[in-house]
Amino acid sequence: MPKWEYLYVRGHNEKIDWINGTAAGGRIEIWNFLNQMGLEGWELTSTWIESSWKYLILKRPVVEESEG
Repeated sequence: MPKWEYLYVRGHNEKIDWINGTAAGGRIEIWNFLNQMGLEGWELTSTWIESSWKYLILKRPVVEESEG
């Protein structure tokens, strides 16, 4: 069964300002962030909007290191 890791992201005025509870400084444009996360294997799974706030949930499979 696959295991997943998640990102919980908040944006305001087309900029990402918060990722997993940590301030992102509001300098990352949402579309640029999503493109970069896609290159890193993240998939956008859910979105919703409350007023001018945008919330995003992304997930990707956890890669487990094999014991050597």
